[in-house]
Amino acid sequence: MSVARVNYLNMGLVIASCVAAFALPFEVFLFSYAVLGPLHYLTQISWMHDRKYFTRSGSPVDAGLLAGLAIVAASLSAWGWSDSGTWNPLLAFAAFGGALAMILFEGWGAKLVALGVLAVVAPLAAEWSSFGLLFAGFLPTIIHVCVFTACFVLVGALRGRDATGIGLLGVFAAGIAACFLMTPDTSAYVVGEAARERYGQEFYGLNLSLSHVFFENPITNFDQLFGSARGLVIARLIAFCYTYHYLNWFSKTSVIKWHEVPRSRLVACVVLWLASLGLYAWDFKVGFTALGFLSLLHVYLEFPLNHQSFLTIGRELKSIAVGGRATRPG
Repeated sequence: MSVARVNYLNMGLVIASCVAAFALPFEVFLFSYAVLGPLHYLTQISWMHDRKYFTRSGSPVDAGLLAGLAIVAASLSAWGWSDSGTWNPLLAFAAFGGALAMILFEGWGAKLVALGVLAVVAPLAAEWSSFGLLFAGFLPTIIHVCVFTACFVLVGALRGRDATGIGLLGVFAAGIAACFLMTPDTSAYVVGEAARERYGQEFYGLNLSLSHVFFENPITNFDQLFGSARGLVIARLIAFCYTYHYLNWFSKTSVIKWHEVPRSRLVACVVLWLASLGLYAWDFKVGFTALGFLSLLHVYLEFPLNHQSFLTIGRELKSIAVGGRATRPG
């Protein structure tokens, strides 16, 4: 399909994701996270691997460092290490800052200097009261699926000077706004017991944190999470952003051609995906823990691409301001 048709398709996917999230926010999120999520992680890592993870040098060492930080962070959380709340934000900060160095510098001398600067800055940044919440709580979750998704859409629109891309971004923003502006009817929706148990067990913390950001009177317990308007607003937002984030990826085969990989690797992705579905079906908590490694790995490995997107947006906006052409069409 043409880029414009892909954008129109995505407008439909935004609307469908929003409608589904409004109807059954907790169930839709659990389905998207457990079913669509693992296939997204596997295929995106495969796609980024062929593009050397978008680092300037293309060195496997760069990707190895990001992968190592992700594995350590996921391990600390999985093992319930008491100091994980201190170390995981620092690990995420190091990965995000290190990824910036990886796209700016090719030689190891400059990258080591940048890592040294990060080592000095990290303890100082950690003194900020919201440091842990931002880097360990929001960066790998809602920022990844909401802010970075919007950035990718904007990059495509600016590169192609495409009005349909701007339209898609507007529809996506409208979906987010609708989560807050349309007050949910708590009496018309009762969360199923299985969804209540699985969601509350693994995702309560994210909802609680977001409610502190958006409401003066945040949710404080499970009953408010599942039965209050505030709880449903946050649940809608999370379900909508995650579901569209995954569907947006799967809709882009004709644009970024992530499916054009060796057949053996594609088969391996499908087999691993089916295994992940089996793991979730057998025990959701075990599946969540095991797939948590893969989820965080794909988030950390995407950091260089995220930084590339920020730089591309800046270049394209500068080009537009001076009346120039797209720096890279399409």
